[in-house]
Amino acid sequence: MSKKEPVTTSNPEVEMRLSHELYLRAVNSPLRRSILAALTEGNATIEELEAKTNLDETTLKWHLCVLESGLCVEKESEKGSLIYRLTKFGKVIDYLK
Repeated sequence: MSKKEPVTTSNPEVEMRLSHELYLRAVNSPLRRSILAALTEGNATIEELEAKTNLDETTLKWHLCVLESGLCVEKESEKGSLIYRLTKFGKVIDYLK
């Protein structure tokens, strides 16, 4: 699982298309949609998301990275823990059920 560097361009149309592709990739997985659904209940740590989704930590972190790249979730350090929350784009899960 290697991380690819984000592609950047000065062309706004190309940049928007790339953003849309990352977003669609993020929401196109049943596992990632289950993570989004778990986050509709509120912000959560990795441990809380593991319990809610039954995913192991490695798998969960990979899917969270894809969701972050697709602008569906964001993370913030709070009291030494990473807290994940939905963004406005991640709230699409309300319409995908």
